[in-house]
Amino acid sequence: MGIRIYPSSDRRKVDELTIQHDGISSLELMEKAGRQCATWIKSKISRSQPVYIFCGKGNNGGDGWVIARYLSLEDFNVTVFHLFSPDSFSNDAQINYHKAKQISGLTIQQITETTQLPLFHSNDVIIDALLGSGLNQPLRGFLAELIQHLNGSAGIKIAIDIPSGLPGEGVLTDDSTAFSAQFTLTFNFPFLSFLFRENYRYVGQWFLLNIGLIPFLPTPYTFTEAKDIKIKARSPFTYKNEQGHALLIAGSRGMMGAAVLATASCIRSGCGLITTHVPAKGASIIHTSVPEAIVSSDTEEDIISLLPDIQKFAAIGVGPGIGKDARTQKIIREILQTAPCPLILDADALNILSLHPEWLNELPNLTILTPHPGEFDRMFGKSSNSWERLLKQQEVARKYNIIVVLKGRYTSVVLPDGSCFFNTTGNPGMATAGCGDVLTGIILSLLAQGYKPADAAITGVFVHGLAADLAALETGYISLIASDIIQSLGKAFDHIQNNSSE
Repeated sequence: MGIRIYPSSDRRKVDELTIQHDGISSLELMEKAGRQCATWIKSKISRSQPVYIFCGKGNNGGDGWVIARYLSLEDFNVTVFHLFSPDSFSNDAQINYHKAKQISGLTIQQITETTQLPLFHSNDVIIDALLGSGLNQPLRGFLAELIQHLNGSAGIKIAIDIPSGLPGEGVLTDDSTAFSAQFTLTFNFPFLSFLFRENYRYVGQWFLLNIGLIPFLPTPYTFTEAKDIKIKARSPFTYKNEQGHALLIAGSRGMMGAAVLATASCIRSGCGLITTHVPAKGASIIHTSVPEAIVSSDTEEDIISLLPDIQKFAAIGVGPGIGKDARTQKIIREILQTAPCPLILDADALNILSLHPEWLNELPNLTILTPHPGEFDRMFGKSSNSWERLLKQQEVARKYNIIVVLKGRYTSVVLPDGSCFFNTTGNPGMATAGCGDVLTGIILSLLAQGYKPADAAITGVFVHGLAADLAALETGYISLIASDIIQSLGKAFDHIQNNSSE
């Protein structure tokens, strides 16, 4: 299922197992990697652009020598700089160094200081093949000086496998150095460090090149692809009661838009019925905005103070726009203690939980929480970076036997066994009010339709992002709003169903 994501140590094992399985040598695998990189680079640049490749002494440098050979044979103007004596190269890198030396027109130079380098121009291509993923300490000495020099130079910067200096896991500390690539070319599986916002300035856009690595080893980390998403088929004879009745508890004075968005996205995502419980003054807003919804009115005009009869519902969603009034807080506690069906908590429900951390122990099994990083930190303690937050996300999912959906560029869905599913859909236009409320409605709808909580969370996140991508084709990122995502839900579901049937 999906694209595997391996820790650095396991990536090396995958290389070894692939070599054994395919009956090839490590040299042949290096040849394949370098050839694929050269092919990608050739498709993006012209022969008029000088190419400068920086090779280290390990196998990452070996990839660089292969790239240099293939580009030179295609009449690109290539110069290779290496920092170490060829006698110190790895065996495979040394072989490819000697092959490259046989290519006429390929310039090779060993350097010991940055003054030996030319002045780079904006059209030049700088390729980082200095270090792979085996680095376990910050860069020091001339290597750090060189990378800092390259980062400050003009040119189009491309990293091979991983930007030199960047760890395969975690984020780079402020006092460390790494190559700042505009493009990173890696093989079959991304590194975890590519997924963290702190590392974006080093990784840039990353691309997976297929060199035939076989995902033999298990890993808790997976990228969800469209082919992994299964939408339930409907019988021609089905009726609304068979598609589930959802309860949404949402809204407060000034925040009824959240209730409207979550209600509309829920019914648009296929559930048969939705009842939305809102403050009394909000009833007419729901009736008018989403006439398909059943409205349950609270006795209070501006807040949620009472819990309706929840026994008849197939799933319950709580939180969008409810505020943190003391009476509303009591309702959250009551839901945790009495919910008879799958539960999703978002927005102010999460903020209320952060005020009562002891209530986390009362979360029903497989409850879905959908925090953004700020809400997550308020509930579970501040994290110093995205990697630390991911590890904590896995920890709390195990501890409380819940599903945690941490929203972001690669929204991560962590299950109680610690397995983590990163999402591949979505775009920067989703950084706008109401998008989280739309996600709550989608997941609530899937729960009501009988999807298992894990499937509802993973599918809901994927559909949410896909609908946003389809909407952005018409609006662009800047003008995308939450309502556009709701209007594109039908296209998103159709897209998934049509692709799965091919």
